[in-house]
Order: sequence, then C-alpha cells, then structure tokens
Amino acid sequence: MCAICMKIPCDSRCPNAPEIKPVHICIDCGSSIFSGEKYFEGPDGPICKDCMDDMTTDDVLEMLGEEYSTAEKEDIYGMQAWTDS
Repeated sequence: MCAICMKIPCDSRCPNAPEIKPVHICIDCGSSIFSGEKYFEGPDGPICKDCMDDMTTDDVLEMLGEEYSTAEKEDIYGMQAWTDS
C-alpha cells in the first residue's frame, strides 16, 4: 500500500504513481496520444483529434494528396460541351 495515497495501485494523482506513457505523439502539435484516445494515422504519422478538428477540408485533402475536381458541362453523349464565358 502506498504511504501517500493509501491505495494499491497508486491513484493516478499520487506522486508515486507510475508515469503513463503515450502510445503516439502528434506530428502536428507534439502532444501525447494516450491509450483510448482518438487520432488519425496520417500519411506522415499520427495526428491527434484536436489537430484534426482544427483542420479545414482543404487541409485534409492536401494532407491526403488529393484535390477537388472541377465540374464541367457535358452533352448527352458524354462529350465536353462549350461553356458560356
């Protein structure tokens, strides 16, 4: 039994409690990602949920190496039609 917190094992707030090691480190902000926390395994490494929440759609597409498509007018035969410019 711990002499400080009087528990077995130590309470997580006890100074004698073992340090919880992160499972991953966010490549964007450098914060720890602990067991049970949500994250995205990006092409360059793990990104924490907070950083993902802060990203715009454009940021996510760029990270994934994707881009928006541009819609173009087509005729009924699948050929590109002229556009009014």
